[in-house]
Amino acid sequence: MKRFLSFLLVLGIVWGCGSGSNHNKNKDYVDSIKRERPLLHTDSARIISLPTPMQIPALLRNTNAHYTKELLTPLMPIDKPFFQSNILFGMYILDLAYASSFSDRQTALLYLKQCRDLSIDLGFGMNADMGLITRFERNLERPDSLGRIILEMYKSGHEYFRYNEREAIGLMMVMGCMYEGMHFSFKEIRNTDLILFFHILAQQKEYVSNLLYALDAYQIPDEVQPEFDILVKTDSLFGKLNAPSAYKLKTGAATLKDVNTKSLNELDSLVTVFRQGMLE
Repeated sequence: MKRFLSFLLVLGIVWGCGSGSNHNKNKDYVDSIKRERPLLHTDSARIISLPTPMQIPALLRNTNAHYTKELLTPLMPIDKPFFQSNILFGMYILDLAYASSFSDRQTALLYLKQCRDLSIDLGFGMNADMGLITRFERNLERPDSLGRIILEMYKSGHEYFRYNEREAIGLMMVMGCMYEGMHFSFKEIRNTDLILFFHILAQQKEYVSNLLYALDAYQIPDEVQPEFDILVKTDSLFGKLNAPSAYKLKTGAATLKDVNTKSLNELDSLVTVFRQGMLE
């Protein structure tokens, strides 16, 4: 039986259909991450999912959480190595979704511009689509509309990387988006809704496992080996967590006493280490 992979990837923002080619980092790095073996095998069936940028921000808004601008990853000059820049891109697109969800218009525009500039610098093969930016600006008062626009960016990015056989680059972006989502989960949702927190934690455990599964087909570049090592450690900590399901917590079939608090705190610290490493 074939193993089917359904990638719900945060694969970047693409900006129009121009074929112009500016100097960018992609030219030097596009072949530096190589697939070591096929993703498709014949031994089992597996459908995997990975996070989208709107998932955590939408949950935060719907649970009436407070908007905390300080949780955002600070904007940085575009001068990091290629694959680290892809991870940072994933972090910024989730920050863009967060600011948009809470109607922080000025901040959303700053992160939109940063994502646009990164997409050009990383050489996604696209030119800036001013129509998309204009749509975003016109809908700044409508968080739901901004969410749809961001998901359109997501879908376009997915198509771009799939058709250009650059899925590995997209997986780097997924890593950034995923850890930024875990950051918001620990710093915001954990303090406001424990049942929701453990529900999301169960999803993130699956995302980590799925991302490792997908990356197993590739040679990891040296420049992101530290981040990959953190991913492996994260998977190990999730295995030790013994986290109860949201249903068991809600019904009283399990309590927080069942949670491995040490592993939970180590997981929180590991997410912080990941983000700090990207800011160095």
